Amino acid sequence: MQPVRPNYFVLKGQDVKITYQTSSLSGQPLLSVQYEKKELHFGGEKIRLQETEIGQMVTVDLGFEPDRATKTLTLLIPLINLEGNQSSSFFHTEAIITDHLTSIGGPDLVKGAIQIYRFESLEGTAGIIIS
Repeated sequence: MQPVRPNYFVLKGQDVKITYQTSSLSGQPLLSVQYEKKELHFGGEKIRLQETEIGQMVTVDLGFEPDRATKTLTLLIPLINLEGNQSSSFFHTEAIITDHLTSIGGPDLVKGAIQIYRFESLEGTAGIIIS
């Protein structure tokens, strides 16, 4: 029997709320983020996916400040198997909010670390929705 994999994730941390759907009616992933009093919505190519040995990394751009930084959010989704008639599973994960520092001359003129990370512990549910 093949495991059932969730396609819908609802997660909450101290400063971040995330809803992620691996596919939609258009066949594209959807992701919504509430962060810093803003609600941002992403779809299709604005969502970058990378499969790794520690899970799937889902990355979106949160914003850009010219000559200072680009801010990204990377959500780590572990592999989850739903059992039998189980429709959802509770889990813990992390989101990484990264400031990618730059300057008017590009990142080569930045002294020290070019990426600054902030980890946001998340908990929530993984489930199945039919799209």
